[in-house]
Formats: sequence, C-alpha cells, structure tokens
Amino acid sequence: MTTIEISGRVFDRIQRRMRRLPPGLLEHCQRVEQIARELAERHDQDVEATGLTALAHDATKHFSGVENLLRMEEYDLPPVTEFERRNPAILHGMVGAELLKREDGLGHPQLYDAIYWHTVGNPAGGDAIAHIVFLADKLDPVKVKRYPWQAELKELAENDLPAAMTMFLTRNVTRMLDKGSLVHPAAIHARNTLLLAAA
Repeated sequence: MTTIEISGRVFDRIQRRMRRLPPGLLEHCQRVEQIARELAERHDQDVEATGLTALAHDATKHFSGVENLLRMEEYDLPPVTEFERRNPAILHGMVGAELLKREDGLGHPQLYDAIYWHTVGNPAGGDAIAHIVFLADKLDPVKVKRYPWQAELKELAENDLPAAMTMFLTRNVTRMLDKGSLVHPAAIHARNTLLLAAA
C-alpha cells in the first residue's frame, strides 16, 4: 500500500470546513467517510487519505446551481456543457475539488480526481480510491430507495471495485433512461472504459 502524505494543517482545515455544513449534509458525509474507510482497509488503500477524501466529497453540495456555474468560470474549469447548465447541481464535485485544492490545500491528484468525478464517474476509469469514494457515496443507507440494489452493490464493492463501478453505472444509466432523463456523457465514457479494461 502506498501512503498518501497529507499535512495535519490540510486535515484540520477540511474538517473545520465540513463541520460548518448543514447538519443533514454533514451526517451524509460522515456516513460516507465510514463506508469508505472500511472499503479502503479491505482493498489495502490508504485509510486516512481515503477517509478524508470521502468526508470532503460533498463540501460544496449545498451551493446553488448559479454559484456552481459561476465558480466553474471563476476557477477556469472546463467549459460547462448544455447538460451541466441544465443540471448545475451535478457540478458540485468539480467545484468542490477545485475549492478544496485552492482554499484547503488538498492538491494530491488522486484525491482531487476522486472528488472531481464522484458525481458521474471518471471517463478515464479512475483508480481504487476514486472507486471507493464514488461507491461509498452511493452506499449511504439513506439512498436505498434510489438504489434498491444497494446490498448487491455493497457485496460487489467489498470484493471487486471495478466490477462494482460497472454495475452501478449500468444500473443507474438504465434507471435514468427508463425515466426519460438525460445522462451525463462522462457516465457513459466511464462505463465504457471499465468494460474495455475488463475485456
């Protein structure tokens, strides 16, 4: 296992930031942190770094859609797509990763990418920490009504992270298509990348 060095100052700043979140959102982040820590230990990943990343994954979830759009421009992040303009809440991962890097010093690329892509999936496939943060977010028991196959996902996540990612993306894209919803292109690309890697 490779240890990811994070200074005590960065830990403190992020924990202080998270304590200021609305209570329900903070509780969700704390549940996700616990799930991520368990998965990190099981998959021989850095538990502290993964836990902190999971705790911080929704640092800007409470931002309004307008604020997300403004921050994307302010931070000089990739141009917003029409899908994202119509669904600006989905930008909180991208905005959150950049805010945590700029304001709190969370600059490690693995941790940045895990937060950046946790809403839709990384088109490049992502690594184990990114998979853990993504899946832990979806495994919050509060989300079981949205993802009724959560127990199956949890069992798969404990044994095979890429397979769990593929399962989640497949089921969730299908769920959205069945509802007639738009699907973020990154979710399709992430699923394709994972399938090609497994072939």
